[in-house]
Amino acid sequence: LANIPKAVLGAIIMTAVLGLISVSDAKRIFTTEKSDIPVYTITFLVTLLVGIKEGLIVGVLVNWGVNRIQRTEKEVVEVDLLRGEG
Repeated sequence: LANIPKAVLGAIIMTAVLGLISVSDAKRIFTTEKSDIPVYTITFLVTLLVGIKEGLIVGVLVNWGVNRIQRTEKEVVEVDLLRGEG
């Protein structure tokens, strides 16, 4: 790898990364699963701007936070519905 120019290594990495990105999957996620939009967006930006390890950690934490909020909202709605039935 030491003898390969940096431009060639960059092109190889770009080709590999572009194969991982699926525009159709992104469109499906952004239209059907609205709660995942902040998770994907924040994870992508942190990974791009800071680094892979940090992006992964932030993505897991944001996903955990979103899931906690959703679970809390569902519990409140269920309790409210039970009160209305009685």
